[in-house]
Amino acid sequence: MMSLLVFVSAISVSLVLGRQERRHALELELECSRYGVEPPKRRQRVGRFEGWMNTVAGLLLTGAGAWIVSLILTSPDHAGTTGVVQLGSLLVAAGLALIIVGVRTIRRSRALR
Repeated sequence: MMSLLVFVSAISVSLVLGRQERRHALELELECSRYGVEPPKRRQRVGRFEGWMNTVAGLLLTGAGAWIVSLILTSPDHAGTTGVVQLGSLLVAAGLALIIVGVRTIRRSRALR
């Protein structure tokens, strides 16, 4: 349960910060157009290779976590092992976060080209 809470709060913070970043870029663009100045170009902070590696690592973590959780849920012998289920859900959450970060990096890289 705690892993799920951490994952949900991380996603919500990421959404809020992404919205704030877009809003700041729009305000900067409006200010620059008001004064007749060209807005500064956005530069990429993380390379495209790192984006692909984040995505691949996220897929591996998500697959491993889903495999662990499915093994525990389908095996009646291990029904009481909650620590392993939490580990599996943590791996799934970390993998999904890495996939989101990687896909955003790849998208931003394509948009800035």
